[in-house]
Amino acid sequence: MRAKNIRFLLSSVSFCLILYMLLYTSSLVFMPKEYDEQSCLGGYNTNGYRGEMKNSIDVLLIGNSNVYSGFAPIEFWRKHGVTSYVSGKALQSPAGAYGVLKDSLKYQSPKLVAIEMDCFYTGVKSRVKVPKMPKDIKSSLRKAKCRIRSGFSGFHNLDAGLGTAIGYWMPVVKYHGRWKELEKNDVLNIKGNWHFSGKGFIASSNKEPYNGGLSYMGKKTDKVQEMSKSNKKYLEKMIDLCEERNIKVVLFSIPSASSWNYQRHNGATQFAENHNLNYFDLNLDCSQWDLDWTKDSRDAGQHLNVFGAVKLTDHFGSLIKDEYSLKPQRNKAIHNSWKVDSQKYDKILKASICSNTQIT
Repeated sequence: MRAKNIRFLLSSVSFCLILYMLLYTSSLVFMPKEYDEQSCLGGYNTNGYRGEMKNSIDVLLIGNSNVYSGFAPIEFWRKHGVTSYVSGKALQSPAGAYGVLKDSLKYQSPKLVAIEMDCFYTGVKSRVKVPKMPKDIKSSLRKAKCRIRSGFSGFHNLDAGLGTAIGYWMPVVKYHGRWKELEKNDVLNIKGNWHFSGKGFIASSNKEPYNGGLSYMGKKTDKVQEMSKSNKKYLEKMIDLCEERNIKVVLFSIPSASSWNYQRHNGATQFAENHNLNYFDLNLDCSQWDLDWTKDSRDAGQHLNVFGAVKLTDHFGSLIKDEYSLKPQRNKAIHNSWKVDSQKYDKILKASICSNTQIT
């Protein structure tokens, strides 16, 4: 009996490994090798700094889906001439964020690294009473579950967090419809060219209002919700790595009615003060940049849509540009490359708004 159980276990493990390899390999083949006008949920956008000209990115933003939904590098460049890249990943872990930073420094030498704080509360349960999830967000999540039950044909419409995670880890599910378009290059050049005109920004023109205002933050309090020791360790490793490279660091939080509150704000503020860093909580100064939760969210307060992202980029971009004396990129080749990407960005952004789809 024992030998039979061992054989069954080995067979099960072997099956899972083979299935994983098949999904992984097919995902590499099916994933678009050029800029994907519909979406970059396959994950290449996370590491798209590799496809930029060497040492051409002056600001690198790292975080989860909040950051790639909320900051638009092309808009930042247009106003200030400063180059940036958003390296975000759905459900990003602190360890993953640290890995992204280490990898990015092989290709880029940013003057500033902006770290979005939400992913550093991954797996952290609040020890204090926090507000109940707003009804708008509960409704949004229920809709996501219904879409899942209706099959993967509705994948493009999945709410951001859940849909993006599936698309990231199993791109073949996202891109299985490309089988008719597959070419020789899809097999021979499975790594693609890593270049994305949106510079990591994933925009959605969908409007699903959140009507709770700042109620998600809860009552103002002095109570502090700290990060876990493990999460804090990785954040400190990121800061240390930047200090070794003489790179400035700023911490910030993008508005999210589904994950942020005053306790976490206080925890992030305390951490920043202890490490002599600036921390900008954009949840608390929404009125300064005219965020309208009834129009500027794509999924009832979980993430910003493109309209909210443009507003946040204008506000936060000006803050960091002034605070860290960021200068316009003067290299002609880099400028021309961004000019081309800017035109392509406009074209597909216009198409997205007209069709109400997601783009990058």
